[in-house]
Amino acid sequence: EYAIPPENIYNADEKGVQLGVRKSVAAIVDRNQKNVQQVENGDREMVTIIESVCTDSTSLPPLVIFQGKRQVLEWGKDNPCVASISISENSWTDRELGSLWLEKDFHPMSQKRNKSGGYWLLIVDGHNSHCTFKFCRIAERHCIIVVCLPSHTTHTLQP
Repeated sequence: EYAIPPENIYNADEKGVQLGVRKSVAAIVDRNQKNVQQVENGDREMVTIIESVCTDSTSLPPLVIFQGKRQVLEWGKDNPCVASISISENSWTDRELGSLWLEKDFHPMSQKRNKSGGYWLLIVDGHNSHCTFKFCRIAERHCIIVVCLPSHTTHTLQP
């Protein structure tokens, strides 16, 4: 019905990432010990990254969400993938950030690649930041058809 071309079909997902360099560790353990774990300091900073990948094997610049109340200018330096930077109190995405991402990041960046001028298909997980009235209104206004996958199924269902 919509004849959406491959360059207008996207899959978006968020992923929490712990910042910091992980070092290799050598350990002496009993040979019968099956699981060896390393205890790490819990004060590393977490960020959330929202990424969008197109069916034509390209991707849009990601959104990186840092924890904080004020954005630090240093976060935008050395940014080779031209990521957008945002903040939240816990570094997670939420309903407001999800809507802002759709309006200020996804739509403008994908619009530059929309050769057909037609509709987009955006596949997202069932996270509450994607399933809001505001998110759906923004999508409708910009001719973006949103498909929400059921929660906890993205590892199986995402393209």
